[in-house]
Amino acid sequence: MSPQTRYVRVINNLRTTAADTKIDLSDPVERFDLDGSVTITLSGSYPAGQASRLYAYPVPVPSRFAEFAFMDALRANGVAIKVTKARFRPNRKRQERSTRRREPSRWAIP
Repeated sequence: MSPQTRYVRVINNLRTTAADTKIDLSDPVERFDLDGSVTITLSGSYPAGQASRLYAYPVPVPSRFAEFAFMDALRANGVAIKVTKARFRPNRKRQERSTRRREPSRWAIP
């Protein structure tokens, strides 16, 4: 994931299969966490010896992604940040629209 932020967490449940099998990737499953971050679970199988592939993942809430990226950049440069505990409530209609037109997530399979 690039740039790496705390906004997206990837759980990789992919299995490596025999070299002569087909690639079988399921659609990623998204979970929206209370802080506004996203957890993506990947599943399926990928044949041994296949080259890595890169998949695009359009972030569901770009403004929230930007907030996380900005906070992470500030912290990386020694700036202390005090974040209030606000419960994030994602826009379900926006998520439904963005999910319908999505391609598989951006991840590289070694």
